Amino acid sequence: MNLGGGSAGTTRHTPTATLFPHNQTPHALHYYRIEVDRKFIYYMVFGVSFLLFPVVQDYIRPNYDGSNELIVYLLGVAPNFLPGIGLPALLYVVIPEAFNPDTYLFENRFYWSVAISVAGLVGNEVITRFTPGRGVFDWNDILWTLIGTGLFVLIRWKENSLFCADQ
Repeated sequence: MNLGGGSAGTTRHTPTATLFPHNQTPHALHYYRIEVDRKFIYYMVFGVSFLLFPVVQDYIRPNYDGSNELIVYLLGVAPNFLPGIGLPALLYVVIPEAFNPDTYLFENRFYWSVAISVAGLVGNEVITRFTPGRGVFDWNDILWTLIGTGLFVLIRWKENSLFCADQ
């Protein structure tokens, strides 16, 4: 296929300087594209969990008739499961934006995003035990927070194996 406007069988090449401005090589742009794609995955994970949270909390749970015990249970733990996935996904992409690449927090952002999320979400659940009228302490909520975080870890592992295979 001749897209360059030259004769059949020849290819028109555009100089690298015009394809890759600011002295960026094709490899640097490929790396940039991969980083953008990777961020998109985590923003999508956060976005879906962020959008599902109020839908479950404010619409589905109050309007469900309770005819199935399993669904009642899953609707009860969903508000803990969803932030368990979404919060570490958000922190994983926000930490590099807020910290320099040579910092300990930046280099270990995966571990920090999981640790901060688990500490905050489990801490919030524990606080409900000591603050009457502000929620109900439930071990199942802590369990499903950890399961949600485990799903984030699985997503991160799978995404990392996919993008590392491309390089």
